[in-house]
Amino acid sequence: MAEIVHSIVEQREELMVSTNGALKHISRTTHFLKSPQNSIDQLSPQLSSQTLPKNLSLEGIFCGWRSPHKNWKPWVDLLMPKYELLWKKAEIFEAIRISTFQVPKTDFFLLGILQKWNSESKSFLFPWGEATIRISTFQRDRIALAPTVVSFINKDLSSLKTCKQDDSVIKLWSPFQLVHLWILGRFLALQPQDNAVVFSGWQKVEKRRLESIRQALDSDGMKFLWRPYVRNCASFGLARFYGEEEMLVSISSGLDEETKSFSRCLRVSQLVGLDYVKEYLPHRVGRQFGVDQDVPGCLVQSDGTPKVAWEDYCKPVGCEKLYIPLRHFEGDVTIK
Repeated sequence: MAEIVHSIVEQREELMVSTNGALKHISRTTHFLKSPQNSIDQLSPQLSSQTLPKNLSLEGIFCGWRSPHKNWKPWVDLLMPKYELLWKKAEIFEAIRISTFQVPKTDFFLLGILQKWNSESKSFLFPWGEATIRISTFQRDRIALAPTVVSFINKDLSSLKTCKQDDSVIKLWSPFQLVHLWILGRFLALQPQDNAVVFSGWQKVEKRRLESIRQALDSDGMKFLWRPYVRNCASFGLARFYGEEEMLVSISSGLDEETKSFSRCLRVSQLVGLDYVKEYLPHRVGRQFGVDQDVPGCLVQSDGTPKVAWEDYCKPVGCEKLYIPLRHFEGDVTIK
């Protein structure tokens, strides 16, 4: 492949640690998400999961957890025979089908997830690496999350980790069921063994004790699905986007909306919420985008206003070439 010029993705030769189970050192051509321009040339400090306040009760906290209206599924089932082909052509069939599912809520499960969140990195910290809820404007993805929704979830996750011991009333209004689904979609140890790919099977996940949830989240990184949506590209309308070979796509005014959306997912930015701005740091979780992971640089904090942040998010990609990884590529990490 030709050298990438002025891209969001940096290409270079690097000594890597293979993560396919062999843990071998390999020197090869790599691809990394570039650190933001306002980062400084030094390694990020060691991060750790921030502890939750003792005796935190989750009863009544998740006010934004919504279930489908009782008439929604019957209505979808009624229209399905007539409009299924049309929905599939418009590539919204999976989004409509998923919207009918009941997502179970258990305190043990949520506590296990919350204990892994770090409000500085805006990511979950696992023993084998970081992962986070990425922006995705593809309706064919498992969950389509707009920037405002991602910032809302990040804000509430951080609020729980930074609340004081004497905070007697905490109300979170973000759709936390999406966090629940994000975890279920990526941890094989938490998925029903007879239905590990199909979303509807996740409704059958049994209630588990906190210790078993912790063990699953701390399990070998080989059991974590970095890009679950590419396992079944045909169902989610991604077959024409993620191919069997890596690609360099020229950036032009005629670029389709899918590729523009993908490029925004790769850029460090600030996400605008209702009355706040939250950082979005994809360079910390490159493997979720099908590229390799380097140690992220330190980010210099900026005090952007919502207007400036939104204009920055919507600005043109600003590069000549966009690198798109092959469909089933699993990134490695540097020896650093």
